[in-house]
Amino acid sequence: MKSIDEMARNAKLMKQCNRIYNTVVTVYAVICAFYAGVTLFMLFLGQALNPLPPFIDGIILKGALFFCGLMACYKHDTKYTLFAIVIMVISVFISDAINGIIAVVTVILSVVTAYTNRQYHYLENQFGFPYFNERFEEQNLDIRQSNIKDSYRQNYERMMKTSSADMDDVSTENNTPDSDGKQNNSDSDLMDSI
Repeated sequence: MKSIDEMARNAKLMKQCNRIYNTVVTVYAVICAFYAGVTLFMLFLGQALNPLPPFIDGIILKGALFFCGLMACYKHDTKYTLFAIVIMVISVFISDAINGIIAVVTVILSVVTAYTNRQYHYLENQFGFPYFNERFEEQNLDIRQSNIKDSYRQNYERMMKTSSADMDDVSTENNTPDSDGKQNNSDSDLMDSI
């Protein structure tokens, strides 16, 4: 019963991890898309005296931020969360104060993602990963067991490989035809004499 309870607990943790990953990616997408859209709108209106920093910050760095957030969640690698923090530090130095707020949100999302990645890596080492379904694991075990051949099956297959399908190779000395076409069979002569 312990493994069933453990599989149920791990399934619950897995659902929680997936929910957190989806939420984090959604927050990254909303923040980056909104900021990039506002930056592009300001560039088209001509509000910026020097359009290069808003372009780098709004398009390139926010695109890289979204990419790092996506990879941190779906590749389950914590190094991408560190890259996201570095990108936001660069973005704060390039542009306005709104990036400071986004940087705080990025740090919070990075910590949450790192913790969730740690849980996910724990779950990877547990029995039943990624579904944690008892029937599914029993079915996989049955499939693996049916692929294992017993000794009788192995001997049968070996004999079938080495045996010949033609009966031409089988001959005896007593059953050779004579020159007149009759079988020279000493057993039949014995039977005729009786």
